[in-house]
Amino acid sequence: MKVPVLPFKDWRRRHPWLTGAIIAAAGGAAVIGSLRIWITTDSGRNFIVSQIDGLDLAGYGQLHIEGLKGDPLSDLRVSKIQVVNEGGVWAEAHNLRLRWSPLSLLSRSVDISELDVDTVSIFSRPERAPQPPPEGGGGNWRVNLNALTLDRLVLADGVAGPQSASEISARFVQQANGALDAALRLRPLEGRGDRVDLLIVMTASNRFDITVIADAPADGMFAHMLELEPGSAARLEANGAGDLRNGVGEARFSIDREDKAYLSGKMENGRLSASAKLDATSLPLPDDIVDLLGNSAEASLSARLDNEEAHFEFDALVAEGEVHLAGLADLENNELIGPAHLSADLASLRPFWENGAGIWLNGELTYADGNPGYSGDIRLVAEEGSVLPFEAASGQVAVGLKGAEVPFSGKLEFLGPFPIGDLASTALGPAPTAEINGRFDIASGALLVDGAEVRHETGSISLAGQVEAAGGHMSLAGRLNQSIAPFVPGFAGSASGIISVEGPFSSIDVATNLSLRNLSGPDAAAALIDGNGNAAASLRIEGGDVTARMIRLRLAGINADAVGSLAGAGGLNLDVTAEQTADIVVGGTTLNLGALDGSISQPGDTLLITADSADGRIVSGTNTISNVAISTSLAQSGDNIDGPIRVTGAYGEEAIELSALLQRRAGSTRIDDLAGFLGKLQVGGYGEFSDDGDLDAFGRLTGSDFIVSGVSFGGVAVEAAIQQESGDPLSVVLDADVRDTVLSEDLRFERISANILTTQSGYQFSAQLEDPTRNRETNMMVSGTASLSEGAPEGTLALGGMIFGQNVSTRRDTRWRLGETPEVDADLGIFGGGLKFSLAMAGASPQLKFELDDVDAGPVLASFGAPVSAARMDGSGTFRPYGIAPSGTFDIRTSSPVAGLDGAVDLDIAGKLDARMLSVEGNAKYGPALGGTFAMALPVTAQEGELVSLNRQAALLGQAKLSGDLEELRQVALAYGHDIGGNIDAGMRIGGTLEAPKIDAHADISDGLYEYGAMGFRIARFDMNAGLSDGAITVDATGQGPDGGTLKASGRLDEAGAARVDIDLNRLLVYDRNSDNMRLTGNAALTETETARVVSGRLNVDEANFSLDNLPASGARRLDVRWREDLTDEPVDPVLEKPIQLDFSIHSDRRIFIDGRGLESEWGVNIDITGSPAAPLLNGRATLVRGELELARRPFVFDTGIVTFDGPLDSARVAIGAARQVDGFTARIDVTGSPTNPRIELTSTPDLPQDEILARMLFGRSAMDLSALEAAELAGSIARLSGQGGGLDPLGQIQAGLGLDRLRLGTSVEGNTELGVGQYLAPDVYLEVTTAGAAGNSVEVEWQPRPQISVTSEARSTGESRVSVRWKRDY
Repeated sequence: MKVPVLPFKDWRRRHPWLTGAIIAAAGGAAVIGSLRIWITTDSGRNFIVSQIDGLDLAGYGQLHIEGLKGDPLSDLRVSKIQVVNEGGVWAEAHNLRLRWSPLSLLSRSVDISELDVDTVSIFSRPERAPQPPPEGGGGNWRVNLNALTLDRLVLADGVAGPQSASEISARFVQQANGALDAALRLRPLEGRGDRVDLLIVMTASNRFDITVIADAPADGMFAHMLELEPGSAARLEANGAGDLRNGVGEARFSIDREDKAYLSGKMENGRLSASAKLDATSLPLPDDIVDLLGNSAEASLSARLDNEEAHFEFDALVAEGEVHLAGLADLENNELIGPAHLSADLASLRPFWENGAGIWLNGELTYADGNPGYSGDIRLVAEEGSVLPFEAASGQVAVGLKGAEVPFSGKLEFLGPFPIGDLASTALGPAPTAEINGRFDIASGALLVDGAEVRHETGSISLAGQVEAAGGHMSLAGRLNQSIAPFVPGFAGSASGIISVEGPFSSIDVATNLSLRNLSGPDAAAALIDGNGNAAASLRIEGGDVTARMIRLRLAGINADAVGSLAGAGGLNLDVTAEQTADIVVGGTTLNLGALDGSISQPGDTLLITADSADGRIVSGTNTISNVAISTSLAQSGDNIDGPIRVTGAYGEEAIELSALLQRRAGSTRIDDLAGFLGKLQVGGYGEFSDDGDLDAFGRLTGSDFIVSGVSFGGVAVEAAIQQESGDPLSVVLDADVRDTVLSEDLRFERISANILTTQSGYQFSAQLEDPTRNRETNMMVSGTASLSEGAPEGTLALGGMIFGQNVSTRRDTRWRLGETPEVDADLGIFGGGLKFSLAMAGASPQLKFELDDVDAGPVLASFGAPVSAARMDGSGTFRPYGIAPSGTFDIRTSSPVAGLDGAVDLDIAGKLDARMLSVEGNAKYGPALGGTFAMALPVTAQEGELVSLNRQAALLGQAKLSGDLEELRQVALAYGHDIGGNIDAGMRIGGTLEAPKIDAHADISDGLYEYGAMGFRIARFDMNAGLSDGAITVDATGQGPDGGTLKASGRLDEAGAARVDIDLNRLLVYDRNSDNMRLTGNAALTETETARVVSGRLNVDEANFSLDNLPASGARRLDVRWREDLTDEPVDPVLEKPIQLDFSIHSDRRIFIDGRGLESEWGVNIDITGSPAAPLLNGRATLVRGELELARRPFVFDTGIVTFDGPLDSARVAIGAARQVDGFTARIDVTGSPTNPRIELTSTPDLPQDEILARMLFGRSAMDLSALEAAELAGSIARLSGQGGGLDPLGQIQAGLGLDRLRLGTSVEGNTELGVGQYLAPDVYLEVTTAGAAGNSVEVEWQPRPQISVTSEARSTGESRVSVRWKRDY
């Protein structure tokens, strides 16, 4: 029969996807088949070995395989397997055979039918390397091992006792239905005979049968693993049978036939009862677990099973306490149904918390979805040596487990003592509370505090952060609110701010930065304390010691820093530095101690205080004690304070040094043994003050030749005694005798005596001022009375006598009264006139009146150096200066002649006071052509019951004008060495406030004149426009000097630091005295910095002429007595507020002529000038262009000449040399030293004395052979050279009269008389014509194209000519 052909191609076309799948499956099967065949080849096995060899075995080492044979997927053999760690091979197996089926892997099962190993050797105990936690879950796998045979297990010596060898056989078969068949058999081959027999059988219906017998002979393998005592043996027996509804079982572990652990259980009709007993001290457990369990731990469990639920109750009794747990469990899901009751009372948690606390619990335990939790009561009691910073804590908590975290919350109350010092413990109180929530990270062992708030008696702290309870470390930060009263007794206020707590429990670092609010303290320290401030601290709390690493305090009037111990074994021990930034006022005396260093310590019951202050001051009225330094060392025990006090300081130029002993007892303070010096005054005395107001004090003051506030005293002797009992008037007895008191050059008293006595009606005082030695006699008696009997001080005052030769007396006794209704009524005859003064109540407020009638204050003003011969004053005024509606007017007229001049300053001033302002206006004039007016409105503040005062913040208004001819002031200017002239028109407006005034002003001068006679400097036709606005001064000025020189200046000066005034000079004659003169051309600028005004620029010397004859000791000089110089030791400050500094340079290549004393020379300069006008500093040099020194009409031509400047002018150094050769004899003159004190030295070849050198040089022969006329000429030359000569100089006068730059008459080298005339044709071209009579004439022209190069051409009448080029360089 013929089979029909299938239409395959047609089918493939109609089913393409199916066709592709069949082809892919066939291809895959082919690939799998190929791989299956390849894996059994050598290359396949080698590939498997390469993938396995070197694998890490869970941290125990790396795997090494050799000799893989057979089929790896069914029956494989390995000749050797090794496990290698850092110490080498620690485990090795030989001849391993494995039969298994890889198909079981598809059902998550590993089925091994047979595993045979010839030998396994363990050479050492391995140490496992740390491993990261496993990632993810691998699911549930089942392992079946039908047969395991290990022919020989060898444990090397030391692995588990002596070397041993055993054989092992085992099986482990687990069925999918839950059935289990497991067996293990171990028999000894070598060693002590360790053996194990184990059989476990469980059917699919949950019936079980268990038998375990294990023997550990003495010193055997298991004995060493169990860490048994040498010679001890152990045995484990366990058996059980039944099912999950009914069954029994027990296990017993004994050592030397003594039970150490016993467990028994019974299941009957679903009811379970089990119990256990354990001696942990005999088992190989960690020490902390042994301490927890003890040697007789017991536990019991009872439960009732109901299907998949169990009602259970568990109790445990251990060495550290007991635990009870009861509830309902879900057996299928292994969780609790609802909360279970948990109670525990454990004295220690050492296995879990070293140096921690015991715990007591009573609450509910939950366990669902794998997350346990507890909520209920808790109590922690710190054990001895605990790291906890409290004694006990109790309250309610809620804690659970979610994943790797334990969230918690709770409210606790803490009990002390707290190891934070006495002050902090007092502030916390006996039982602070805390509310806290956070979580515990199991992996890191860290307690993460999300929020914690601690509340105590005097404040609260809120914190968040981390506490590592296991490691005893915390890191917390938060906010503090705290009353400061517990920490600083006697003070009040609060502190709030941030705080951080960091470090181990045994050494906690606390840092804080606090704002201080509403501070207050003792009244005497109010200026220092009251108000707000800031405090920062860094503390360490360690073992009960509180150490301040840093304490910083910034208060209203004091800054303080401290370091040291606050509490602990060493007690209080602080090092303190402080600075008082605000003054305190006690009894009208201002006190500021400045900077202070000290310490506060309390080693026992005594508080020790040491302090040293510096740079303080004490101000009482107009008297100031500066540089006050106080040293003290006080000891306080209870209410008693004792110690020395030493005070030093300066009162003006006088030193102060006082010492005393301070004693404070209950109710009184005594200052004893007061002694020392106030400058040259010796002080002694004592004082005692009681808290009830009693006073007993005595003082003595003696001294001579001292100065106080510029007042000189020849001698002082004062004794005073003050006593007062509570409620009685003050008793005062004082006697004073003062000699040779000098207030000023014109005001002095030979003697001042005073005394105060206490009388029945009050006090009586008197004083007398005497000075009979002066032309103007002073003899004034002051006397009066004072009484306190009427509640307010009142009394009388009388004056009588003379001051400065003028009578001063009270026309009647002046009556005075202080208090709420002050009164004064005085009528004085004074300085040829009269003064009436009264203060009395007019209605509800006091009224003040005064009248001046032809009072001449001239003698008083003259005694203080004022240039007035008289100052007549007339006027009157009436004021009501108290209350909300003050009022008043005054009008004063004065006329003050200027001493030594014809003229007087006339001044009229009038004013008015109201509740808004004090308005003042007036006019002044000096002579008929110069005068001005002014007006001011000063704002005031008026308040009920207070004296009116100026308002420094309100608007200020004012204006002033000045105009006229400055010629009126010429006589005044001439008296001070200046001359002025011109017309002035100036005005000023004042605005802003008294605290920050704003001034706008202008001053215009036309056709002005200024001359400074000391320099011969003169500016005429001077015009200037100056202004002041917004603190800036603008200047625009021009002027002309003599002979056509000009000056221009323009610019701006202000406080912005960018000010500049440009100054242009053009051939200005800046110096012209005694035929010495200098002209300058150039540019300069006055600029302003933050600290000074700087004059800078570059100036060129057009021409300068100076004569040595004008130097000191050159002969008689003409004095111009019209000029007066006021010289002082200190530089005089400029009129401008800032000092002037110099920073400019002066240049000139030549044309600076210096002659005289036989010298004719020309110089160039290049100098930088810095410093100040009072003390200029020069840097640079002056270089000689040409020069001759003529002695007896014979020239010395200078070949070198340099003057070097490097600092002040008097430090300049001269180095000039000249030479002359006569008949083979060479003489040289060298000038060194300073320009004002030159040193001239003559040398020769051959070497001769100086007079012999001069004789041979001038006359060609020895001094012994000179005629009388020649000897006189020689002496004159020597005198002229030294500056001691002068007299007639006709040649110099002819040169000056002809206007020549040079005129000389002398002898040539050949001895012929010659006359030379020189003149500059241009600044760099010089012409000199010389005639020598019959010897011929010559013409020399010198051209200097550059400062360093000069070209000289000379032609003689004899036909000779020469050209020379000279190059020079300054070093």
